[in-house]
Amino acid sequence: NDSDPTELTIAGSNLYFRAVDGASAVDDAELWVSESPFTDAVKLTTFAGDSQIDNLHTTDSEILFTASEDNASTNGIYKTDGTVDGTVRLRGGIPNGDEPDFNNLYANLGDYIFFVMDWTQGNYELGKELWVTDKELNGTHIVSDLFLGGSDGVLDHDDFAQLGSSLIFVGTNGTNGAEL
Repeated sequence: NDSDPTELTIAGSNLYFRAVDGASAVDDAELWVSESPFTDAVKLTTFAGDSQIDNLHTTDSEILFTASEDNASTNGIYKTDGTVDGTVRLRGGIPNGDEPDFNNLYANLGDYIFFVMDWTQGNYELGKELWVTDKELNGTHIVSDLFLGGSDGVLDHDDFAQLGSSLIFVGTNGTNGAEL
């Protein structure tokens, strides 16, 4: 069977990738790690159904990624250190289509990673807002809902700058227009 490896990502001395397990009856891609191209790869995840692993992003020697949760209509943010036991969910319950895009990650400030995510939960919609993770359980949350309601508080999610220990971006609260 064709393993169809994609999203090749290096963190530390490990190669991470998404691939189909040829032994599986279902062609669901999972996350794999290999210490070198000449060693056997280890499957890090075994999700039920189509895991839709995506958005692999390197943070020092770890990887952040998104995956669907039990083939449901929600996604989770996960991290892995390259071991099965070190592959854990940081935040769940993210509606499909609202997951962060770590490929457009904005800043690694010390132990914190900032990103933009469009979030809807029940009848409450945030729009595109700034989020942060410290890569620990329960450490992923919105920084601030700049523009209350469903409008975008972060206006240009491709235009971020790091100045010392500060993150600078263009946002709005809906009253004052675009500001730094």
